[in-house]
Amino acid sequence: MTTTLAAISRPARTRSPHDSRAGARAPGPRDLDAVPAVAARQAGAFTRQQARAEGWSAAQVKQRVRSGRWVRVAGRALVASSVRPDPWAAVWAVRLTWPDAVASHLTAARALGLPVPAGGPEHATSAGGVRSLRDLVVHRVDLPADDVRRAGREGPAVTTLRRTVLDCLRVLPADDADRLLAWCLPRGVLRREDLRAAVLAGYGRHGTPALLGALRRTAGDALSPAERRMHALLRRGGVRGWTANATVRDWAGVVAVVDVLFAAQRVVLEVDGWAAHGGREAFENDRRRQNRLTNAGYRVLRFTWRDLVERPDAVLAEVRSALRGPGDRAL
Repeated sequence: MTTTLAAISRPARTRSPHDSRAGARAPGPRDLDAVPAVAARQAGAFTRQQARAEGWSAAQVKQRVRSGRWVRVAGRALVASSVRPDPWAAVWAVRLTWPDAVASHLTAARALGLPVPAGGPEHATSAGGVRSLRDLVVHRVDLPADDVRRAGREGPAVTTLRRTVLDCLRVLPADDADRLLAWCLPRGVLRREDLRAAVLAGYGRHGTPALLGALRRTAGDALSPAERRMHALLRRGGVRGWTANATVRDWAGVVAVVDVLFAAQRVVLEVDGWAAHGGREAFENDRRRQNRLTNAGYRVLRFTWRDLVERPDAVLAEVRSALRGPGDRAL
């Protein structure tokens, strides 16, 4: 994966009726959807204090919060309820609440585009001096400098992609952790060696057993629960001659790391899951990838979790049919 923090750390600008000069005129009674100008530089987030500094009265601020036009992100941060939520607003909420803390765990993951569950409290990491709030959890860790990046010269601090994934694996339930791994490992965001090193470095610390569990669950080359079920189905059905997570190349280079490859028959099995293949961009990438596989002479069969659970015999029959050549006996 070539995505870098620099490419994903530019918060969307929120439109504001104000200019950004100090002492900008406060809105009139009809400007109910207005927000402080500073919100445009903070992914739409701002505080009551920043609104007051730009000329809103205490009564105006209170009225907008009470009416639901301004809603709380987390901690001290507010956003306009009329704008589409920006995950970077939660990162700014950490900065606006605890200036020295680092946005981390699920908060960093959502901002960096990782497939993690929505909802729940936001997360920050700090060496000390702050306490968790109802909607903002603090993890007391002294982060190495190499694990932290700042979004712009004046922007909030956020954990690096690799650190963010490891932190999420420490706190996520096993199924969600497996979905994250299924997305990260084929893209090179994280390696099993990174997991192993984190387990050894964190011996006896909170979250290390979860990392160890993730390491063990990926030992058999299956990156997700669906892939593990597919592998078990193939073994139970006596289907041989396949390789898990195999790299397929064509004349232009690497096409993909496919879930299951029957190299001799040039048959590929793909197990679709929301984490590994979800979203419009991922869907379009999958279609381009499948076209390249087809043009390279591979037959691609796609299955869902529901297929594997509700119709395993039919899945085996389809696989066997694809593997049979003209005149071949049934596998």
